[in-house]
Amino acid sequence: MKEFLVAHSVEVGIMITAITAVGVFVGPLLAGWRQRKKVEQDRKLRAHFEELKREAELVIFSASNLATMARDFSIVVAVGSQAVTTSDIEESKVSASFEAHFPERAKGFGTLKQETGEHNTNCENFRQKIKTDFEKKGIPVEKYPRKDFCCIYEDAFDALFNMWRELARNKPPSPDFHQELNPNQVDGGYFLRARDWSSMVAFAKTDDERKKCELALAEIADNVENQREVSEIVNKGYKLIVNGKEFANQLASEINDIGEFWRGRIGKEFKELKTTCPRCRELF
Repeated sequence: MKEFLVAHSVEVGIMITAITAVGVFVGPLLAGWRQRKKVEQDRKLRAHFEELKREAELVIFSASNLATMARDFSIVVAVGSQAVTTSDIEESKVSASFEAHFPERAKGFGTLKQETGEHNTNCENFRQKIKTDFEKKGIPVEKYPRKDFCCIYEDAFDALFNMWRELARNKPPSPDFHQELNPNQVDGGYFLRARDWSSMVAFAKTDDERKKCELALAEIADNVENQREVSEIVNKGYKLIVNGKEFANQLASEINDIGEFWRGRIGKEFKELKTTCPRCRELF
């Protein structure tokens, strides 16, 4: 080997020089390619995060704007200061990519939707129970302004539920169904309205029917079991609203951290997930 190197020292030197030259030339190219690839991957990942951020903003809006409907205490997503427009939180969904990158938040949102759905089912069941109670007393429940026979109007539920809610808050009943219902005489009978309440609650064709409606409304209003159930429904609704705001704040904080400290804090980094995220598989 020694004799070979001596005999071919010139060729070896040329070879070493060539290899060194190639390394000097290719090294920066390879490093530059790696840097460009890293920048491009980061750009794609950031764009992916912005997609999920827009999705998260809709979830945050839904969770932070839960409100109770006065008519039956069901939970809806209220849009606008006066809640003129409402929607069911069940309409808000998260993608498979969101579930992959934010599994805890996706699970939390699923739990919030499930509990809200169960709460709304309980509200509807209770409303149907009250309707059945009136029917058992021989008074059908109809929509205002039907007046061809004696009936309780569905609007009476708003008044009853408001009274039960006030009692649950340890406030005086409003309206008070022990006060005489104000009759408004019309052709064929009377519209009945609770004092200090705007909408009509019943229709009666005769004085006897008017008294029958008054008694039925007072008995159902005074039912202790009804008052207890409404108290539980009101408390559950309040907790759901609080839970929704807490969830929304937690998700907003996590999203903000990723945006501010790109890729997030240590242990909460936003990174590509080729095995679980469909969008990452497309991008990377």
